[in-house]
Amino acid sequence: RSYNHIKTSLHFRVESALKIDKSFVDGVATKLEDAAIVRSMLALAASFAMETVAEGIEEEAQMQALIELGCHYGQGYLFSRPLTPQVLTQTFFEPHVGDLDNQTAV
Repeated sequence: RSYNHIKTSLHFRVESALKIDKSFVDGVATKLEDAAIVRSMLALAASFAMETVAEGIEEEAQMQALIELGCHYGQGYLFSRPLTPQVLTQTFFEPHVGDLDNQTAV
């Protein structure tokens, strides 16, 4: 499945980012084989001017390894547990009442 996903993504250029599966992220900081696969995926993405997103980051060491290898973005429990749409909107998109009180019109 992963091979077909990569082949389709590169052939049709439907996606602008290459996702790195959690199964590779799990061992990126501890297993040479996983680090080599991730490094290769990052090089492949770079050659097609694609950004990269690592999925399933759970540990600081994984995040550091991915940063050092040049991964663009990451997602996973290290950053946040899954949020409902309502909590996501309230936390990141709705202005806080105190913020409005401190704004002045230009």
